[in-house]
Amino acid sequence: MTADSRRDGQRASGHEAMALLLALLPILGCRSDATPAGTSQPVVATVATATVARAAIATTIATVGTAEFDPEHLVATNLVRAGQVIDVATVAGQAVRKGDVLLSVGPVPAGSLDAQKARIDVDFAQRELVRTRRLLGEKLATNQDLQNAEKQLASNRAVLAALGAADGGAPTLVRAPSDGIVAQVLVRPGALVQAGQEAVTLAVHRAMLVRAGFEVEDVPRLAEGAPIELLPVYAAPGTPPVTARLSRLHAIADPTTQLVEAIIQLPEPPTWLVAGMRLHVQAQVASAREALCLPRDAIVERDGQPGAFVVGDDDEARWRPVSLGISDSDRIQVVSGLADGDVVVTTGRTSLADGMPVRVRAGDERGGT
Repeated sequence: MTADSRRDGQRASGHEAMALLLALLPILGCRSDATPAGTSQPVVATVATATVARAAIATTIATVGTAEFDPEHLVATNLVRAGQVIDVATVAGQAVRKGDVLLSVGPVPAGSLDAQKARIDVDFAQRELVRTRRLLGEKLATNQDLQNAEKQLASNRAVLAALGAADGGAPTLVRAPSDGIVAQVLVRPGALVQAGQEAVTLAVHRAMLVRAGFEVEDVPRLAEGAPIELLPVYAAPGTPPVTARLSRLHAIADPTTQLVEAIIQLPEPPTWLVAGMRLHVQAQVASAREALCLPRDAIVERDGQPGAFVVGDDDEARWRPVSLGISDSDRIQVVSGLADGDVVVTTGRTSLADGMPVRVRAGDERGGT
């Protein structure tokens, strides 16, 4: 290769190098403004927060119960004669006044077994009385034997008369002994009844009680006198709960339900409460009036230790261990570890690391409840 040829090749290589350098200049200029290699921007978590504050809190046990009339205020209406029920003029739940007819009872049908037996007893007693008089005349019976025979005949005749079998007598009317509400009707039209049989149960006062069943494991936390709140299962919006006290707590479990029965007495029940109604029952087992509370969804556990992420003035979330007390459905009492006014993370807490920067999500003011 000649010297001229070498010079021409060198000039061509120089031109190519210059063209390459000019092409790389924009890229190198951009690189100089970029973040140095090996560095990254900190991750900022978007969260929702709440403020720790003092408030009243109570732990309750929930169950259901059924309302019924208080047995202590029930009066039984018994039949004064045997017979057949002609008509029942009342139904359970009906309000009645003193003297209102509850039912009517007519005579036992002549062909009924009771009527036939009563007639047989009267016939036998009559024949026995005749025989006893004959034996007395023969000195084979005493005056006491005669008196016993006469007494037996009178008794059997009274039974037959009480049945009124086919005697065409007027029906006997059973009336309410006082004002009240019919709790139970125990007979039906056409039924044969006996004298002294209970026919109608009357609640002479609106006093009621609620029977509720609690789980066996909850019983140690319950005590007679505990505050109770009652609300209908199908309550209308805005219905206020009824407050009462736990009256009695039984010491055995029902073999069928395996629940322990509790009684809540209501001497003056609200007007909306009726017998047979199903109720939500909330029994209070612990309470605090000025407890330091935080939302349940602020709790984060680390190695079995409960805690919460607290947002400081530097907008960084730091985990603090806490000791907890009583709770309700939404909040937990903080015994130690937090102070009144601390801001804790609720939504987004599970993705946080200690010291991580946070940003409160749009629409949720920092420290809102």
